[in-house]
Amino acid sequence: MKIGDLVRIKEGTHQDGMPESRVGLIIGVKYPFLISERTHSQVYEVQMGRSVLRFHQMFVEKLST
Repeated sequence: MKIGDLVRIKEGTHQDGMPESRVGLIIGVKYPFLISERTHSQVYEVQMGRSVLRFHQMFVEKLST
Protein backbone atom coordinates (compact mmCIF):
# COMPACT_ATOMS: atom_id res chain seq x y z
CA MET A 1 0.00 0.00 0.00
CA LYS A 2 1.09 3.55 -0.63
CA ILE A 3 0.13 7.18 -0.13
CA GLY A 4 -3.15 7.93 -1.89
CA ASP A 5 -4.70 4.48 -1.39
CA LEU A 6 -8.22 4.28 0.00
CA VAL A 7 -8.27 1.79 2.89
CA ARG A 8 -10.53 0.23 5.47
CA ILE A 9 -9.47 -0.63 9.00
CA LYS A 10 -10.23 -4.26 9.86
CA GLU A 11 -13.13 -5.16 12.13
CA GLY A 12 -12.13 -5.61 15.75
CA THR A 13 -9.61 -2.75 15.59
CA HIS A 14 -10.45 0.23 17.79
CA GLN A 15 -8.96 3.67 18.06
CA ASP A 16 -10.56 6.83 19.41
CA GLY A 17 -11.57 9.19 16.61
CA MET A 18 -12.13 6.46 14.01
CA PRO A 19 -15.41 6.94 12.10
CA GLU A 20 -18.02 4.20 11.97
CA SER A 21 -17.28 3.59 8.26
CA ARG A 22 -13.67 2.59 9.12
CA VAL A 23 -12.59 4.07 5.73
CA GLY A 24 -9.77 6.54 5.19
CA LEU A 25 -6.97 7.70 2.90
CA ILE A 26 -3.30 6.85 3.43
CA ILE A 27 -1.37 10.12 3.74
CA GLY A 28 1.87 8.77 5.19
CA VAL A 29 3.91 5.59 5.58
CA LYS A 30 6.35 5.04 8.44
CA TYR A 31 8.86 2.25 8.97
CA PRO A 32 9.13 1.83 12.74
CA PHE A 33 11.47 -1.15 12.79
CA LEU A 34 13.38 -3.54 10.58
CA ILE A 35 12.13 -7.14 10.52
CA SER A 36 14.95 -8.39 8.27
CA GLU A 37 17.41 -6.79 5.85
CA ARG A 38 14.70 -6.55 3.18
CA THR A 39 11.50 -6.24 5.19
CA HIS A 40 10.18 -3.35 7.28
CA SER A 41 7.10 -3.31 9.44
CA GLN A 42 4.93 -0.46 8.21
CA VAL A 43 2.68 1.94 10.05
CA TYR A 44 0.22 3.90 7.95
CA GLU A 45 -1.01 7.41 8.70
CA VAL A 46 -4.66 7.36 7.66
CA GLN A 47 -6.79 10.48 7.31
CA MET A 48 -10.33 9.85 8.46
CA GLY A 49 -12.37 13.02 8.28
CA ARG A 50 -10.40 15.68 10.17
CA SER A 51 -8.43 13.11 12.15
CA VAL A 52 -5.12 11.50 11.20
CA LEU A 53 -4.73 8.11 12.87
CA ARG A 54 -1.88 5.60 12.76
CA PHE A 55 -2.35 1.87 12.19
CA HIS A 56 0.06 -1.04 11.89
CA GLN A 57 -0.06 -2.74 8.47
CA MET A 58 -1.83 -5.82 9.89
CA PHE A 59 -4.97 -3.76 10.58
CA VAL A 60 -5.27 -2.07 7.16
CA GLU A 61 -7.04 -3.41 4.04
CA LYS A 62 -6.72 -1.71 0.64
CA LEU A 63 -9.99 -0.68 -1.03
CA SER A 64 -8.67 1.20 -4.09
CA THR A 65 -5.93 3.51 -5.38
